Formats: sequence, structure tokens, C-alpha cells
Amino acid sequence: DENKRVGNYPYRYEAEDMRRVGYQVTGINPWEAGSGSQAVQLMGEVSTGSLNFRHAGPPGRYDVHVRYFDEEDGVSQFKLFVADRRVDQWPADNRLPTPTTSADAHSSTRRTIHGVKLGQAEAIRIEGVADGGERAGIDYVEIVPSPGD
Repeated sequence: DENKRVGNYPYRYEAEDMRRVGYQVTGINPWEAGSGSQAVQLMGEVSTGSLNFRHAGPPGRYDVHVRYFDEEDGVSQFKLFVADRRVDQWPADNRLPTPTTSADAHSSTRRTIHGVKLGQAEAIRIEGVADGGERAGIDYVEIVPSPGD
């Protein structure tokens, strides 16, 4: 709209725009289940990969939101690094209300890591390990100022 409220996500980093190792861009169906109707996944025989980007904001403490896909046909593993320092890791093993084996609106979920200290242009990396049919899919990362900072 004229107030730039729609399609304006200043804190969002799309996975398909990050430097990818092992990950490939894939379409998401239905289109509204993936930001920009796309995400990234480890395809075929590739079982490990990483996404790399740099924080564009000023130094401070931030909440990092990782939008990923948690399917029922495996338990992918994720790790989040800032400047080669691991700040979080988690398995994609949620029990979601509508089980699915696809990267779609039913498997889209979010991990939030609170109070992450980031410097200007800080290097950020997410590592994914696929398991079974679940291909460690990631849609985007949002970095928002932590409350109180």
C-alpha cells in the first residue's frame, strides 16, 4: 500500500538470497506458505549444508527468528552460528497439529533465539542436516531488536 506496510520486511533475510552451500532453491506449494513462494532445501543425496549472510543492522542485542519446515518424515538438525560461535541448535521434531511430509503451510514453524549479541556486519551461519525425507528446509531469518534494547 502507499504506507509501505505490505511486502516491507526490513529485518528479513530470505534464505534463497543467502550464500548457500549444499542448499538449493525450491518452490513452495501453496505459494503463500513460503515467503516469496520459495525456500531452500537440501536436495537429492545432499544431507548437510549451510546458509551464510551478514547482519545489516547496528551492533546490539537481537532476537533471531528462523522460519523453517518441520515435516513428519524425519528429524532434521539445525545450528545457528554468529562469527563461528554456536549460539543455538535444535532438532526439527515438533508435533504439529496437521502432520505432513511436505514443506508447506502445515510444516512451517519458527525457532526464536533471544538476546543474541550482534556486531555490525557480523557473519551469521545456519547449518542444516537432513534426515529421511525431511530436507532441512529454511524459508527466512528475521533479526529484530530484543525488547528493552
